[in-house]
Amino acid sequence: MSKERGNGLISVWTDINPAMDEEFNTWYNEEHIPERINEVQGFIAARRYLCVDGHPTYLAVYEMEEPSVIQSDAYKEISSRESEGTLKLRPHFLNTVRNIYQEIFEAGTPPQQDAEYLLAVRLGIAPEHDELFNAWYDEEHVPALVGVEGVHCARRFKAVEGAPPYLALYDMDSPEIMETDAWEEARNYGRTEEVRPLFQDAHIDTYKLIFSMKR
Repeated sequence: MSKERGNGLISVWTDINPAMDEEFNTWYNEEHIPERINEVQGFIAARRYLCVDGHPTYLAVYEMEEPSVIQSDAYKEISSRESEGTLKLRPHFLNTVRNIYQEIFEAGTPPQQDAEYLLAVRLGIAPEHDELFNAWYDEEHVPALVGVEGVHCARRFKAVEGAPPYLALYDMDSPEIMETDAWEEARNYGRTEEVRPLFQDAHIDTYKLIFSMKR
């Protein structure tokens, strides 16, 4: 595992009132993220993305050593702060989803520099299909997609807080990769036709990196 990645992840999807967009991005990059990376032991890195296909508009991911970092006194203190910027912007957040995850699988090699694009896939599955779903994902689906040129790595997570329960993140060079024959063949590989109809509450969104900070 890369030292810039951990077993825990906070993912926050949100839209923002367009009138507050510039102020929102400044607050996120200069206040919100630095507080967590610089002041909370166990936070490793954070990345922010702008949606290029799908919604919501923004995605922020925070790498943590473990999900339990959010139970630390330092994180609780940071989360309770009510700065002027926070109080001003919070009412303008729209369609916000905040989930906490534990990593359960990874394949491929993270790029030395943050990948420019991220495919984020959130899915649910009925409990009776969980074993089949995870076997297909880990044994067939992720390895096939990581084998496509321009896809660096993929990681799968299970929610310890929030829904739907599963998240897959794919680091890639360009969203145009998903228009290639190689991608189409890979995404349909193996037991896909059997498993895909079982998906619940699916969200498939493509994002472009706009900010990154590491401890």
